[in-house]
Amino acid sequence: MSTVGTRLAATRVLAQALTDGAFVVGSVDHLPFGDRTALGAMSLDSLQYVTDKRATFSEVARVLLDRGRFAFTAFEVDPERVRDVPVLGVDPAAYAAVIAAEPELRPELGDKAMDALLLEMTLTLQLEPYPRRVFAVARSQ
Repeated sequence: MSTVGTRLAATRVLAQALTDGAFVVGSVDHLPFGDRTALGAMSLDSLQYVTDKRATFSEVARVLLDRGRFAFTAFEVDPERVRDVPVLGVDPAAYAAVIAAEPELRPELGDKAMDALLLEMTLTLQLEPYPRRVFAVARSQ
């Protein structure tokens, strides 16, 4: 969760002339929206890090309007490639965006966190631990 990332995402949306969206820094276990207020929600390559997935899906369902949609991607881990490796997560395009935003992110995250993030990206890209991704879309009742 990053205010820099949120600002950059909002800037990209405006550049595409899209107007029906909001970006906020929050947590999946308590979304900062009222009940049945969102037409849609998405999560990109982050659900595998969530401890209580049932609670997360319940929270997303709470904020979705009737027939609202939730789209997400997650990656499948090749256990042989990540045995004893404490880093997970790969998306070369996203990593390139993080690396490009390093001057803005470093003051927000701090040197230790930024250096750790860059190291994780480098190791993960070298290991190629993810044979494929899953894309899913669900609609609320």
